[in-house]
Amino acid sequence: MPAIKNILSSLQRRVSGLRVKYKAAPPAMQMLGVILMLLGIVGGVWGVREGYKWLSRAAGETARIYFEPATATFPPNQTMKMMIDSGTTGIGFVKAVVTFNPAKVKLTGEITTSDKLKTVVEKTSMATANSTGQITIVLGLLPADSLNPPMGIFEIAQLPFGAATTTANQTDTLAFQTASMEMWSYPGNAAVAITGTNSTVSVNPSAGGVNFHMTPSTFTLPPSQTMKLMLNAGINKIGFVSVNLTFDPTKVRLAGEITAGTSLGTVVEKTSMATANSTGRISLVLALATVDRDFPPTGDFELASIPLAAFGTGSNLTTTFSVDPAGMEVWSYPEQQSLSFTHTGATITVNPVNITATPTPISSCQTGQPNFTVTNTCTGTTLSNRITWSTFPSSCGFDTYPIQRCLGNNCTPDFFVNMSPASTQLTDNNVEYGKVYGYRMRAYDIETQTYSGYTPTLYVTANCAIPTPTPLPPAGGRLITNLIANDTAEAIEWSVRQNLQQNDFMYGDRPYIFQNLSQTLLGREWIRPAQKSWTSTLSTLASFQVTANSTVYVLFDDRFTTKPSWMNTWQDTGVNVSGLDPVGIGSDPIGTSNLATFSVYSKQYATGQTVLLGSIGDINTGWMYVAIARADAVSPTVTPTRTPTPIASPTRTPTPFNTPTRTPTPSLQKSGYIKVIQDSVDHTVGELFSVAISINTGGRAISSVTWRISYPYSGTTPELNVVDPIGTQATQIVPLTPFTGATDWTFSVNSVSRANGQVTIDFAAVNTSTAGYTSNVDVPMARIYFKANRLPAVNPTQLTFDPLQTKMLSKTTPLTDILAAYQNFTIRITSSSLMFSAQLQGVTKPFVTKSALLTLSSGGSDLNYNVSVVSDSAGIFRPSAPVELNGVNGGQSYDVYLKPEGYLRRKLGTITIQAGTNTLALANQEVLAGDFDGNNILNILDIGKILSVYTELSVPVTTATRIYDIDISDDINITDVAIVLINYTALQIYGD
Repeated sequence: MPAIKNILSSLQRRVSGLRVKYKAAPPAMQMLGVILMLLGIVGGVWGVREGYKWLSRAAGETARIYFEPATATFPPNQTMKMMIDSGTTGIGFVKAVVTFNPAKVKLTGEITTSDKLKTVVEKTSMATANSTGQITIVLGLLPADSLNPPMGIFEIAQLPFGAATTTANQTDTLAFQTASMEMWSYPGNAAVAITGTNSTVSVNPSAGGVNFHMTPSTFTLPPSQTMKLMLNAGINKIGFVSVNLTFDPTKVRLAGEITAGTSLGTVVEKTSMATANSTGRISLVLALATVDRDFPPTGDFELASIPLAAFGTGSNLTTTFSVDPAGMEVWSYPEQQSLSFTHTGATITVNPVNITATPTPISSCQTGQPNFTVTNTCTGTTLSNRITWSTFPSSCGFDTYPIQRCLGNNCTPDFFVNMSPASTQLTDNNVEYGKVYGYRMRAYDIETQTYSGYTPTLYVTANCAIPTPTPLPPAGGRLITNLIANDTAEAIEWSVRQNLQQNDFMYGDRPYIFQNLSQTLLGREWIRPAQKSWTSTLSTLASFQVTANSTVYVLFDDRFTTKPSWMNTWQDTGVNVSGLDPVGIGSDPIGTSNLATFSVYSKQYATGQTVLLGSIGDINTGWMYVAIARADAVSPTVTPTRTPTPIASPTRTPTPFNTPTRTPTPSLQKSGYIKVIQDSVDHTVGELFSVAISINTGGRAISSVTWRISYPYSGTTPELNVVDPIGTQATQIVPLTPFTGATDWTFSVNSVSRANGQVTIDFAAVNTSTAGYTSNVDVPMARIYFKANRLPAVNPTQLTFDPLQTKMLSKTTPLTDILAAYQNFTIRITSSSLMFSAQLQGVTKPFVTKSALLTLSSGGSDLNYNVSVVSDSAGIFRPSAPVELNGVNGGQSYDVYLKPEGYLRRKLGTITIQAGTNTLALANQEVLAGDFDGNNILNILDIGKILSVYTELSVPVTTATRIYDIDISDDINITDVAIVLINYTALQIYGD
């Protein structure tokens, strides 16, 4: 045995000096690989198992072994994690035996072991397991890991399972055979009693409805964590999902952008973090990617990951994350049948009361534990956790005091830091406000490899007093950025909006609409405030910055005869616009009037300047003001700030610049309106996106709704086309639930036509109930899907409701059109391109051109572009012009990969694609040479290819052999071979 250990040490020293740049696959079962594996097993396990040989099987310590998840449904294939919960016992050796019925379930791939117990003594192959129905896994601790044996809850293996039969409604059990299993502690070298928790699996359950649910379904915040939205489809194959979620943004907020799952690879709609946090609502629309149509997802799969953080300031707050079924849809594929669904929400506890523990005093070297305390402190805005302890007497011989840390209530700490016997305190500065941290420690004697007992785990919340954070600003725009609404009670109703149009809603909390907008204001970026912010008395009610030289307009209600002092430096333009309350809310102090006139004031600002908006100062006269920004071509003359004596503005009605054609002011009896819901005005060529059309009857009963929407196009086919949820040209739009699920609604007209340069969408919904249909809120009735194949000749494209064909008819005699307002809307199609750079291994010359495949990957879907890259004087390769990215979704993050001919694929970084030219701002990544057969693997076949042409010291390059000239020397020489061999550090080297 010593001889084998010496050989192994020599091999390890040699291998450790090799440079492996990409992840290597398991060695092929060639003879050399078999010998090396056997040597590794014998040498690696020897240090652990040799000590077990003569041990008694002492009882007392118990561990649980189980699968995660505890239940599963096949199909689809699913990976089951084999887990161990050993509490405070370190584990050095495990033998696990699992049985199953191979006539019902099977392994779909080889078992993968974790890095907790790195020595693999035995692992049943997929073929053997599927023929015998039994799996044996034997793992040991490497000597190098003996100071940190795994304990608590940890994973030891991943087992990929799937259905082995097509027979419906089968069940099976993944059963642990504990009588044949072993587990040993380390240090201590004692046998550990094992309890096994079996898992029940369902195979081919009958088709039926689907279920939306969240995992975990119950949890606490802080710390921040990611909740997964799941869909259990049973044996249904899913092609399309539209789901709505609601939550209370005063208690919980998104901590980051939502990440769509990979099973439905086309993201049609996904609410941004800023919108979700301001509205408490998430809309997610996903469709099956074209490349995945042969394998639509089934079973229980992930729709999205949602990162969440606590937002409420109280203790023990309870809230829910719920599914809102209104407007939701689930469609099968390829059957394209609408599926029924159920839904289960999640329950969240926010800011639970701290958990505390009383440390046990030192009793003896072997059974005692250090005295241990943890407190949270802060200096200014700097948070920290202070840990203090008392050490054992030096006679105990302890050499170090390992401290373990974890995040979250009831978490199990893991290794954090080793402290010397001379230390008695530690300050942990790596903490975040509102999060819960757990700590524990024990002492360790290196010579005898013995530990003291653990202290109890002490939990502390990092929540000492710090200054109140700045109110969360809504998302900014192109011209208006860093908007901050200081009216914290109404801040979530403030937002930056694009493309101001007639009939747009003026406020975030009222359905008042713009009328008589001048051409100067149409199409501008603007701020939609909260109407209730008129009651604020703050000196600075809101602020924002402009990204270019700008004229900022404030629309101020003429019923305020005296303007506040902050407006003394603003100029009256002489333009008037109108605001209309089409519903007649009447609950405000000025509810006697449905129409208001606003004067337009202006002021110029330079690039980067901050605009300060104050309060109105009069809460009983008029409506809240609105701010609009227009980019200017020249720098403004900035007037020094001054505060002159306020001058009363006389009431007047000046002639406007321009009064565009508009819908006549509706009568006060009209209460209904049609609203267009769109996440963004801007989209890219090839992107699949949608808008929803909602109705609100204002409490009046109606019998029908009709509309005609039209927009222009150029050429033989529309540049911007109406499509179905998976992107093919459509002849109808999609009605939504609850309308499609009701027996008293019919859609007698639903058509999309394309003729004479005009796309026309006609839609009529008829309610056949005796009472009619009534609503007081916006309810989505239909969804229109769009996709642009090229840039429109008229861009942005204005989509317009036909005033003669757009109606909302009452359930009364005589029949009355109660439609007070509708909302025309705009879509802008932009192109996106990408610039990047990379270093190709071996190339140091300028003006070298290489063909490469550029791949953008997101959510399991890839977009591929054939590109040419050229080197500069430093040997850095770039495309000669930005690469046009057809098919990308604007605002979505993509992983960027480059695979030049003859090289392994390399990930260059991750970028969120925006309109215009995007630049991947990362250091130049080196791309490794040697993949000559194009399969993204460097192996002995590639080595053989280059050696087959390296037959002389210098071989001239031909067209057929140019791929092997790595250093671009126009000959194939030993340098080219050496570059490839540098990368050949395992039997197979994989690219990214």
